[in-house]
Amino acid sequence: MVRSLVVLLAIAGAGYWYWSNQGPDDRQAAELEQLEENARQMQRCINREESMNAAAGLGGVGGIATDAKTLCADKFGLFFAEGQWRKLGIGEDYDSY
Repeated sequence: MVRSLVVLLAIAGAGYWYWSNQGPDDRQAAELEQLEENARQMQRCINREESMNAAAGLGGVGGIATDAKTLCADKFGLFFAEGQWRKLGIGEDYDSY
């Protein structure tokens, strides 16, 4: 009886240890995936804005005077930091405050 309880507690402890150590890796993978998606969105938006500005210039209409990066960053709510496009709060655990 005692032996089976010890074995059960050891298995439960090992399971909890494994489960609790999986969290940070999963969050890091999710953060990395979000940063990659932000970069893809920004690149598509920048290409589209630059294309439209070039077409407007060729048509004699004139283009938007603002920078395409600034316009797209405002559109998606992103900012450029540490070489990546980030949303406010990505990579930080605000629930712990």
